[in-house]
Amino acid sequence: MHPGRFFLSSFLWAVAVAAVAAPGCGGHGRSSARGSASGGSTATPPPGGGAPAGAVALRLRDGPAQPADRRVQAPAAGVVVGQVRVEASASLTVEAVAAAADGTIDESTGLGDTRLYRDVDGDGALGPNDLPLGTGQAVSRDNGMVTFRGLGLRVDPAAPVDLLLATEVRGAARVGDTVSFRVEGWRAEARDPSGQLVRGEAGAELGAARVVGGDPPRDLSVSLAPTSPSSPLSVAADARDVPAVALRFESALGGLDLQGLTFALRGSGDDARDLLEARLVLDANRNGAIDAGERVLARGVPDADDGRLAFAFGGQRLAAGGSLDLVVGLRLAGTAAAGAKFSLALDAAGVTAHNHTGNGGVSVRLAATPLRGATLRVGRTADALLARAAGDPARIAGAGEHLSLALTLRAGGAPAQVDALTVHARGDLDDAREVGGVSLYDDADGDGRFVPGSDALLSGPARFARDDGQVHFALASPLDVPAGTARTLLVVVEFPAGLAPGKGFALVVDPAAGDLSTNATVAPVPLQVGTLLVTGSGRTALVQPDPALGKDAYVRGEGLYLNDNFGRHGLAVGDRPSGQLGERQSYIELPLPALPAGATPARAYLALYVTGTGGLTGPFLDVQAHRVIDSPGGRTPWIEGRGGFDASADGICYDGTIQGTGRPELSRPDVDPTALDEVRVAAGSEGNWVLFDVTAAVRRWANGSAPNFGLRLRDKDFATHDDGAVSFASSDDPWARRRPILIVEH
Repeated sequence: MHPGRFFLSSFLWAVAVAAVAAPGCGGHGRSSARGSASGGSTATPPPGGGAPAGAVALRLRDGPAQPADRRVQAPAAGVVVGQVRVEASASLTVEAVAAAADGTIDESTGLGDTRLYRDVDGDGALGPNDLPLGTGQAVSRDNGMVTFRGLGLRVDPAAPVDLLLATEVRGAARVGDTVSFRVEGWRAEARDPSGQLVRGEAGAELGAARVVGGDPPRDLSVSLAPTSPSSPLSVAADARDVPAVALRFESALGGLDLQGLTFALRGSGDDARDLLEARLVLDANRNGAIDAGERVLARGVPDADDGRLAFAFGGQRLAAGGSLDLVVGLRLAGTAAAGAKFSLALDAAGVTAHNHTGNGGVSVRLAATPLRGATLRVGRTADALLARAAGDPARIAGAGEHLSLALTLRAGGAPAQVDALTVHARGDLDDAREVGGVSLYDDADGDGRFVPGSDALLSGPARFARDDGQVHFALASPLDVPAGTARTLLVVVEFPAGLAPGKGFALVVDPAAGDLSTNATVAPVPLQVGTLLVTGSGRTALVQPDPALGKDAYVRGEGLYLNDNFGRHGLAVGDRPSGQLGERQSYIELPLPALPAGATPARAYLALYVTGTGGLTGPFLDVQAHRVIDSPGGRTPWIEGRGGFDASADGICYDGTIQGTGRPELSRPDVDPTALDEVRVAAGSEGNWVLFDVTAAVRRWANGSAPNFGLRLRDKDFATHDDGAVSFASSDDPWARRRPILIVEH
């Protein structure tokens, strides 16, 4: 065990794992699942899942007209599972696209021909003008893969291409099965004009269709609430909890759960930069505003400018004739430009709902398509300075100088000057003894990367006077940030040779608490967290998957939740010490990062971000990591699922054999009884990372002696029922920097 082996303190945006008091568990509600793509393949994506800066990029993501989850009465042909958007930073010819099946259906018997089309009109539906690409294929095994080759698809920077994946559902498909696929960007292949191979990045989550019986669907009606704000709405640049849209959900038959909303972002403002946070709130008094004490269902952040804003939450149940109102509140950056506009739009594909009482699925009916919230217009840019972390989400360090924190400073309506910066050390290094000089640089090109000899030294090097201490950089002359522009500061740390591998170091800055000395008003934002640094050889690769590529879920051992899946939540480990006793276990599967030819793993670590320890009954919890092994009965590869409270038969669950569903293949898989590592998570350690040494598992996955079915995390002393639980961020976390990381030294 490694007591207290955690690092990287930061501001805690808690991801609450809320309990629902409603009794009973779900039936065959409509939902989709995400699971293992390869059945244990050791094929690997590039480190970090993307292309290096300046390289030609090929990106695959969910299409803008992603079809809604739907009911399918088997047999059925031409069932569109999803739309994929293909984007390129230079002219490319796409030659291959692969799709991994990961629904609960046995694709080898339940599906027939699966085809890829070019969605010519971009409507997300299969029409007579849509062009078939490649040849149709069958998925040869459960949770297998289809690869479409010889596509010859031209993609230009200003002209993204939309694709459709369609399949045939056979009569052998079981009622209640889900049909879904995942397109992993790193498996896509393209050629640039010179013939150079370019691999894709990111990915798309497609589906799902649910095979249903003769039960009628449950209708869910969605409309703008009477109190929804109207356009145009003038707002201050630094406004918080500004209601952007209020929605009313109604059901005549009831018997369904609302579990997720995904909005399209529109407007002239830069959503990724200027929308700091969004909150989805249950509007108890139905006044269209966010009031003190109202329940926050979920938090989210934009995935891109003009991208998406997604909320996933525990099911909100609608009874017959019932209704509920939800309101979305936005928090704007004070540096948002005057005149910038922001708005949200929702179509049927953005609503995730489950029928927990039958096999008829859910039909989502919108009063208008799409439902548009108010257009928020910034009245005046605030005279503020906004500081946000920049650069790569994670970095590995050995001996020598390494970038630990990139901080972008953006001025609002007035110029700003910065004359000092304070950084705080965190981690399990002895910072006074094991950390060398710490220096502050001006990033010459603003790319968030340290280039020796190019970036200008502003202050330092300095030393930490004590462990977990601080360094204060006083600038010889103030750093000017003109109005409406940005500059990036780089904090670079030197590590001596001979440090033991597996130790962590990070820097933390809280601009709102005085760590940034400036003549401007500092916009209140979360703490800026230095990029993760794990000392070792320096020859290291890592992967930090997004929701489309990441695969993780937790399961619960209480009687009410034995058959439920929590694939869209954070991860939880521990037990329920009172009431109905039970435990929480988490499962996580990350693809191996690519290593250079001939390289083998020397050490490997799973890094998890601690989001909560409030469920502990004592001062700590000892968490063990075990390797998931091949398990009989179809339990591997396991399926992540997109479920939550009262959503059964959707993905991995504690016990798939109970409550009449008869889906033992969804039960927890077996694990190697020998723990890979054991880590003590202390109470109050929210906002830190913990490191699990998973070298033994990664070596076996890399050399092919065992398939990669992932890891299980469990309370070492669960049998005592008195430890409580802790929670970690999952790959579905809205803050990308907090998602799980697999780090491999070679």
